[in-house]
Amino acid sequence: MTGPLDTLLAHRPRFLGFVRARVADREAAEDVLQLAYTKVFEHPGDVPAGHELPWFYRVLRNAVIDRHRRLDVERRQRDQWEHDPTRVSEKEQKGRLCRCTMKALASLKPQHVGIIKEVDLHGRAVVDVARTEGLST
Repeated sequence: MTGPLDTLLAHRPRFLGFVRARVADREAAEDVLQLAYTKVFEHPGDVPAGHELPWFYRVLRNAVIDRHRRLDVERRQRDQWEHDPTRVSEKEQKGRLCRCTMKALASLKPQHVGIIKEVDLHGRAVVDVARTEGLST
């Protein structure tokens, strides 16, 4: 005699076809099906005896809906982030960083400022600056 879980596993190809009709990506459809099976295996007592198939189709429908909702939220968040008016370009960020750095440099000793400017702002190698200044790296 087979139990409700065995019945559900026996219908895996049908279930996958059901999900594939609603989720274009085969791997995503597999993920949806696996998540649904996981829920069943974690709570086998929830499976109504004699009504396993219609019940599991409802579980699958809900899993597909949840996936679409999650993807929609992610898409809206990505769109909002991409069109965020407070976001600044990389060039603007560098300009702000440079202004901030220049203000901070004003509080340091002149010889330290020169080294920092050469390495961090002008891109010179630490070894080269150390050699020019007569310092160890």
